[in-house]
Amino acid sequence: MMRWKKWRKIGLLFSLFLGLSFISDACMQFRMSDKKVQKKFKKLPIKPKIGRYELDGRTIRYLELGPEDAPTIVFIHGAPGSSQDYMKYLQDSSLYQNYHLLAVDRPGYGYSNFGKALPSIAEQARYLAPVLALNQYKKPPILVGHSYGGPVAVRLAMDYPEQTGPLYLLASALDPEHEKVFWFNYPMRYTIFNWPLPRSLKVANKEKLAHAKELEEMLPFWENLENETVLVHGRNDKIVPIENSYFAEKALTKAPVDSIYQDKMNHFLIWNRYELIRDRLLELANNYTKD
Repeated sequence: MMRWKKWRKIGLLFSLFLGLSFISDACMQFRMSDKKVQKKFKKLPIKPKIGRYELDGRTIRYLELGPEDAPTIVFIHGAPGSSQDYMKYLQDSSLYQNYHLLAVDRPGYGYSNFGKALPSIAEQARYLAPVLALNQYKKPPILVGHSYGGPVAVRLAMDYPEQTGPLYLLASALDPEHEKVFWFNYPMRYTIFNWPLPRSLKVANKEKLAHAKELEEMLPFWENLENETVLVHGRNDKIVPIENSYFAEKALTKAPVDSIYQDKMNHFLIWNRYELIRDRLLELANNYTKD
């Protein structure tokens, strides 16, 4: 009888743990459904188009709004994350009234085969390349990348130079020598440790562990980049050290580079330094379209 009670208690605890794991996965998806996206714009005079395309068995979702023949800005999120990371930018009238805005769910996140990791930066770029073709303006689009989205934007510029314009790189992880891997990333490789974790974090962990090697593969191509580049980074960034942007400054030997480095700015600058990030983006976009 006592043994039965013991096993029953273990079973209840396991069920509770399993239930909490499912709840955790549901609450930490870092994505927004089509319905919720539309609801976000309910009180605004503009409604986003929610598009999807298929490439080699994967579905890529993107959000699109603003005049289609206006200069295009493409937003690429970090890890974990999704197009919703840039929701405030998409809702900003100074942007959507004057620019064609595209925010994409990277492969493995949002509604682009959620939970199915694709750790290759080159492959990430290949799957996002069709978004570049949505540009109808006379000049290639501006690429905005935050964190892991930064190297994806850079890889797009490396692989599709004729289809990419200026790079706006925000706290971007670009230097293989300063790729910061935390102690918990290693045990998270194994099912025995990672099975209860949210799928978004599993995908992010696979990208993290492959990231340094992926950045090394990009090293020979930096010298070919001619895209105007703006680097924004905080010296207080504990997740992606500012040395990553210092690296980019040196690597971009053929490109005009501007930088904004601040002491009290952290990794979450696209949210907590919104006005600074938006205003510098508008400055970049306005100057680019005047040429």
